[in-house]
Amino acid sequence: MKTPAELASSLEAARAARRIKRQDIVARTGLNHLSVRGLLDGNKDSRISTLLAVANEVGLEVMLIPKEVSQAMQSADAVRPSGSILSVVDAALGKKAD
Repeated sequence: MKTPAELASSLEAARAARRIKRQDIVARTGLNHLSVRGLLDGNKDSRISTLLAVANEVGLEVMLIPKEVSQAMQSADAVRPSGSILSVVDAALGKKAD
C-alpha cells in the first residue's frame, strides 16, 4: 500500500467481509466517529493508534515489511504457476492451491 486511499480500501474490504458496522468499530474502540470515518474513507491523515485499533477490529494486523519483500509478493501473486504450493500465509487465509 502506498497511499491512504489504498489503505482505506483494504480496511473497508475487511470490514465489509466481516459485516462489521462502522458504528460498532467506534463503540468497541472508543474512537471518535469522525476519526474512524476519516480513516475508512481515506481522506484524513489518521493517527497510527487509530489505524492500529481499526485494523484490529476488522481482523487485520499492521506490519511493516521491506519493499523488496512486498514487490516479490506482488509479482508472485501476478504470475503464480498452476499447481503451486501454498505459503503459510495463503493457507492461513484459506486459499486453495491451483
